[in-house]
Amino acid sequence: MTLKEQAKAMREAGFTGFDKPLASKIQKPDKYGIRLVQTARKLLSDKGALSAAKPRKRKYPCRVEIGLTKRDFALLQQAIKQSPYTTKQSFLLVILENEVFAKIKAARCANIETAKQRKSFATKSISQT
Repeated sequence: MTLKEQAKAMREAGFTGFDKPLASKIQKPDKYGIRLVQTARKLLSDKGALSAAKPRKRKYPCRVEIGLTKRDFALLQQAIKQSPYTTKQSFLLVILENEVFAKIKAARCANIETAKQRKSFATKSISQT
């Protein structure tokens, strides 16, 4: 289906502002940031106009999002500027690795050691009886 045909089909479906340049921009969401709403995507996919989406190849595919007050956001930006890290992501990853992930790993190791001690104690108790 050509861009002209896509635009015509979308206008007939009630998307009055849809035109050929917009259809072209939708094919390059990484460049233009334009995405179809669900009903428009379904309409075009039913007509066979949409190609399969390319899978994103990202080093860190999962996202975390938080809300901050303007004051806290300013403090975060100031801390990042004063740190040796160049991006918010690298700065926050280091904090997560040092503060959160390290504590979880330490707790897991402690649980494993406790379990080993219990098992050792249980086998000693059984062998002594």
